[in-house]
Amino acid sequence: MKHDVEGNMFRFVWLGICLLGVPAVAADWPQWRGPEGQGHAPTARDLPKQWKIGPPGKEVAGGDNIQWRTEIPGRAWSSAMIVDDVVWLTTALEHGVGNEGPPPPGGKKPQPRSVAASVTFRALAIDRKDGEILHDL
Repeated sequence: MKHDVEGNMFRFVWLGICLLGVPAVAADWPQWRGPEGQGHAPTARDLPKQWKIGPPGKEVAGGDNIQWRTEIPGRAWSSAMIVDDVVWLTTALEHGVGNEGPPPPGGKKPQPRSVAASVTFRALAIDRKDGEILHDL
């Protein structure tokens, strides 16, 4: 299940990156690409130029850019939205996953095609201050 470990790491890193600049911006981030849909936060100031992060148990010393980390189940491919200090995101849990056929052509590391028997979609509400999951719907 090497793919699952890599996928989980990607989700941890991506969520951390998405949330690192959040404390610097007081306004809500209610949609994909930000408040105005432009993909930037014009009022953000003093954002880190480098993310200090590493895999669990091997974090870079002095990783002071990360305020908290929360494990997110499933694929977690959505863009985070922030409303009233609550981070909302969606995730998909695959059940009965099996490989079907050879990997598709192209790419540097093609992986086998996987097919899920069923998928459960969930919405998570996470406290912006400490990363606690408030609601799992």
